[in-house]
Amino acid sequence: MVSFLLAVQFLTTIPVGSKSAVNKKQLKISLYFYALVGSFIGFILGCIGYGALFLSQSLAAVMVVICGVLLTGGLHIDGFADSCDGLYGQRTIENRLSIMRDSRIGAMGVMGITCILMFKYVLILNISSVFILPSLICMGAFSRFSLIYAGYLSQYARKEGKAKFFFNSIGKKALWINGVITAFLLFICFQIKGLLVLGASLIFVTGAIKYVEKKINGMTGDTIGAINEVAEICVLLGCYGIGKF
Repeated sequence: MVSFLLAVQFLTTIPVGSKSAVNKKQLKISLYFYALVGSFIGFILGCIGYGALFLSQSLAAVMVVICGVLLTGGLHIDGFADSCDGLYGQRTIENRLSIMRDSRIGAMGVMGITCILMFKYVLILNISSVFILPSLICMGAFSRFSLIYAGYLSQYARKEGKAKFFFNSIGKKALWINGVITAFLLFICFQIKGLLVLGASLIFVTGAIKYVEKKINGMTGDTIGAINEVAEICVLLGCYGIGKF
């Protein structure tokens, strides 16, 4: 239970902090629950979206996007902004890593946040109302699985840093547990089409990971956050397609 609450504490702003001392084993086990916590985040957003549908789907889309940022504390969107600032342009690896560590946001970061939030809004606005809840559940599960996937597939780009323990703690067990949960939810929600969305999304996410690795020889906490945002867009695109075809 402590490990599950640690996952909730890290991935959301829900006040569930454990009062007891936490050890490294519990932190490592908490990685097993990322996709599950992600689906819980998606469920909450889906319920908010359904509630707002009684007024209009445009309002529902706005509420989902805003509540998504509030529920996660903007954790991953902040990493996406820092990644946009750092990865843009012809710079050395050292320059990119230094820029991403800077707490100030640059022009590319602002544009990146604007584009990603607009993209989410338009997709949620156009997804069939019947699919909003399952789409957001699957979005949450896959995007948090992608954090584990990216950390397993890559290496930490810095010599030292807060995210180093995260990268060192991910093993095959965490990867498979999160992967199975994600695949199960996509299949339950959308049957074989859900698995097709999973496969297509994995291709795009893998491509994004390889792009980042080419830029900085690995991944950082910021780029892991960026992968989460890319993964969310991939699943929403897939669910939009399911509703259209």
